[in-house]
Amino acid sequence: MNEHLVLCGGTKRAGRAKHLQLALSGKDQNITLKLEDISRRLVRNLPDRLVDLLEIATYVFCADRAISRGGEAQTGNGAAWRRRLHFVVPVRDPDHWRRPEILEALQTTLTFLSDDEYGFEFETAEVENSVQSYLEFTEDESSISPDEIVLFSGGLDSVAGAVEELSRDMSIALVSHRSSPKTYSHQKALVADLQRRFPGKVMHFPVLITRLEGLRAPETTQRTRSFLYSTLACVIA
Repeated sequence: MNEHLVLCGGTKRAGRAKHLQLALSGKDQNITLKLEDISRRLVRNLPDRLVDLLEIATYVFCADRAISRGGEAQTGNGAAWRRRLHFVVPVRDPDHWRRPEILEALQTTLTFLSDDEYGFEFETAEVENSVQSYLEFTEDESSISPDEIVLFSGGLDSVAGAVEELSRDMSIALVSHRSSPKTYSHQKALVADLQRRFPGKVMHFPVLITRLEGLRAPETTQRTRSFLYSTLACVIA
């Protein structure tokens, strides 16, 4: 099984030369996270644990993209295709994340999604990033208060899910991952159509995760994307 150490947010491990380093801020920053067009009132007073979860989900997703399974030749080869990923992550509430039941839930969920093995070490964050740095606020403080959060890729299933909720006279917030300009254009066109058909019922929050120079993304399976999506939905909810 392919084993990899992932050091997040400036954490260090002596004597471990081979590792993947990921950082959302600071001098070692190599990834950015932006939740766009968000209303300030929707993210007012976010608890520290939820901000921790947002950062954990972002690090897991970026590591998933950056660490290859070995190419198409390895697909279906069991242990040769799976990875063992060990994360060291700075958090605001380390005692919470170290609780055995929390660790087990996190590891079990991610293993179910990606078929990899996960380990986590949580350290106390020396410098706490403000959640505001991940948010791009809109000047339009809409009066819409969404009844439901819908994860919106722009595919048939997500469009059908959005229409189903809107047909029940529900207000919805659509959360989309801006994976490419072409995909984002498609998503925007669909959102605009939904907003025309259901005026005053649809909000849209695009999420942009970018890799800075020097960080490749050879792995295309993106099996942990749904974990990131779900976390973003929790932030908005």
